[in-house]
Order: sequence, then C-alpha cells, then structure tokens
Amino acid sequence: MLWKKFTTVVMLHEQVRAAGDLQLQRLLWRIRQGVTDQTDVDLLNRMCFREGRRIPLESGITVVTPLNRNRWSLNIEATLSFQKQHQAQLRVFVSEHKWKDGQPTEEEALMILNYGDDSSVPVPAIFMFVPGM
Repeated sequence: MLWKKFTTVVMLHEQVRAAGDLQLQRLLWRIRQGVTDQTDVDLLNRMCFREGRRIPLESGITVVTPLNRNRWSLNIEATLSFQKQHQAQLRVFVSEHKWKDGQPTEEEALMILNYGDDSSVPVPAIFMFVPGM
C-alpha cells in the first residue's frame, strides 16, 4: 500500500495562503478540529465557483484548483483581468523550444496559448507578465 511508504509526517501550524483572510483561517481551524456545522457548509457553498458564474478576479480573490488545466486558464484570466484593470502592457514570454524553421509562426504562437498545461502535447511553456502584478 502506498500510504505505508510514507516515513515522515509534517504538521503545518500556519496557513500562509490564508494569512490575510481571518474568515478562511477560522473555517480551516474548524475543519481540522472536526467541529464544522451548517453555517460552514453555507459559507463554502456561497464562496465556491458555480458554472456560468464569473469569478471576481479583480478583487484579489484566492482561487484553489487541483487541476493544472484549470490553473492554466485561471492564471491567464487573472493576468488579462489585471492588465485591463491597470491598463498596462502585457508581456508573454515563451520558453526555449525547437521549432522547425527557427521561430514560431503566428498560428503556432496562438496554439501555445490554446493548449495550456497539457503534458500530452509537446508545446513550450509560457509566462504571462504585467508590470505591477
């Protein structure tokens, strides 16, 4: 069994991601203590993403997702939202890659953005940056 291969357990006593969110800190504490109630369920249901509902990225919200493909899309959305909000220049950096004819065509560059984080497709990684992020 996989769990028998673990030899070290690390207990975290501080929530760095939740450091600025007292409500989230309290919720996480109650979850760890096993003392959640219906108000906690209501809070999570109110705060969780729902299909078709816009995520207010400009509010500085922290979004947690277990899937890389969702993380990829959320990062792009958040970067574009920040860029629009601050009317700043967007820079896209592409990692080194072996292209057939030296540099990617415009079509290939757009393809990179569409694939996102997909290990089954060998495209280069990108980093989107807006000054002030």
